[in-house]
Amino acid sequence: MESANEEIARATAADVHLVAFDDSAYPARPRGVDTAAHRGAITGKDKTAAMFGTGFDVLYPKKNSRLAEQILSSGGALVSEFPLGTFAAPQNFPITQSHH
Repeated sequence: MESANEEIARATAADVHLVAFDDSAYPARPRGVDTAAHRGAITGKDKTAAMFGTGFDVLYPKKNSRLAEQILSSGGALVSEFPLGTFAAPQNFPITQSHH
């Protein structure tokens, strides 16, 4: 039986999946949705891919460093179209969201 946190993470993962196919349903994602979706995928033994709005060497938010390690160790991927050294900037994140 899943805990309440696991159920929330799974529901959040389903919401993010919906965003990937219908941007009109969720024009902007609330803070933490991506993190919860990745955690839900890992908990459910699924693979997930995180799209960075920075270079690979600049983790944003920094508190997600363990999550990035878990994504990789569970067979997932970290993806970025930005060169190394690219720091978080507001204009980078709409770019990553357009690829979901």
